Amino acid sequence: MQPIFYLDQLLVKPSLTGHYGSYHRFDIQQADLGLQISGDRLSGGYSFSTLYQDNDALDSDTQEQLHSANLGIKAYKDAWLRAYLYLGEAAWWTNPYGIIYDDFEANSTVYGSLYPAPSERRWES
Repeated sequence: MQPIFYLDQLLVKPSLTGHYGSYHRFDIQQADLGLQISGDRLSGGYSFSTLYQDNDALDSDTQEQLHSANLGIKAYKDAWLRAYLYLGEAAWWTNPYGIIYDDFEANSTVYGSLYPAPSERRWES
């Protein structure tokens, strides 16, 4: 569920999502609560996730909490400089962009930045 609201020049997008994964020896249930706010030149967001891993082995289930944040600054025309930060045990977590960290030994802190270089040349097939 991701409604969109506008407050003056700001786009406000709260989200409530869930993910379920069934694998050979375990299941994953995840709930997320997030908020993304965007303006003409600045955007930012935060998401809280709780992740429950239901393992087939007795007494081996785990529950984790994860935090993710992003910040973007419009650098040039439609090009944005973005920074990301994920905190928490990310094993088998689905991040706010739909990417699954399918790893039992995932890092507990992940950060990165992105600046797409605009291409002046069009690719044709």
